[in-house]
Amino acid sequence: MKKISKQAWLGLAVTVIADSFGQIIWKSLASHLPDTDHIPTLMLAAAQMPNFWILAGLLLAQLFLWLAILKQVELSFAQPITSLSYVGVGILSYLMMGEIWHWRTLLSVLLILVGVSLVSSSSSQSPNTDEGEAP
Repeated sequence: MKKISKQAWLGLAVTVIADSFGQIIWKSLASHLPDTDHIPTLMLAAAQMPNFWILAGLLLAQLFLWLAILKQVELSFAQPITSLSYVGVGILSYLMMGEIWHWRTLLSVLLILVGVSLVSSSSSQSPNTDEGEAP
């Protein structure tokens, strides 16, 4: 099994944090958009908000970080780790937006944590294979 580098772990952590805050920015933007279904009006209104451009930059940075992570680790390992952003979003939405947690939310968060723990403890890379060779 190939060991996951500290750099990859750091990249995954930054991805989770960026995604968690990005979702809060999405929600903030959505709550400040005009009450219309007219897409051009919504697009123009969003483009005039500073948070829109912050979110766009965050998403672009997250895209390049994700590409760098996927060069180092398998998708079947990295993607489950990013589900920790569900936990981050829950915590941030409670702290920043006053959203309430129900017992089902807490149970869901605990199940996510158990699942991520199982995935990460597998150190997850498949056995080393030569390039071009099927796993």
